[in-house]
Amino acid sequence: MKVSLSYSVPLDNVLTTVNKLYVERKMEFDKKYNSLQCEFSEDRLQLLLKNIREIRLSLTEFDNGLGDINDILQGYQKIINGETQPPEQPLEQPQQQPPEETDD
Repeated sequence: MKVSLSYSVPLDNVLTTVNKLYVERKMEFDKKYNSLQCEFSEDRLQLLLKNIREIRLSLTEFDNGLGDINDILQGYQKIINGETQPPEQPLEQPQQQPPEETDD
């Protein structure tokens, strides 16, 4: 199961943050891709087919990550071009302290 996460970074940190995200996704893909062998021989046909499925899955995951990065960069570009305003940050609510216990 996958969930969507969202968090805010200062506008001047967007490119650095997106670069880190890209490097992480690329490293994950490279690790998976490089760990699979595609030796084309009849006696290894079943393994070859399995590895090709795994590579395709890894490509899909990497492509999804690139899609996320693309969306972030398009939003960033609109902000720096003045086409849209950055979303307002919600005001932080002061955390309420639990009532103190008294010895009654």
